[in-house]
Amino acid sequence: MLERAGRADLRIHDLRRTLGSWQAKTGASLLTIGKSLNHKSTRSTAIYARLDLGPVRESASRATAAMLNAAKNSA
Repeated sequence: MLERAGRADLRIHDLRRTLGSWQAKTGASLLTIGKSLNHKSTRSTAIYARLDLGPVRESASRATAAMLNAAKNSA
């Protein structure tokens, strides 16, 4: 079957990494990713944190807006 798909080098681990990557890209928490991949350590799951920067950007934007609003109201 792999040869028909042109992927003779595909391993189960590749599929696990792909699932974890897509979970991160679609906003799953590291806890959720770790549980779905049956990781025993959070260090194993931490590699996926770099794939979803959207929540980091949103958090930084919200914090910046709150800081600017607080500065404006205290002036």
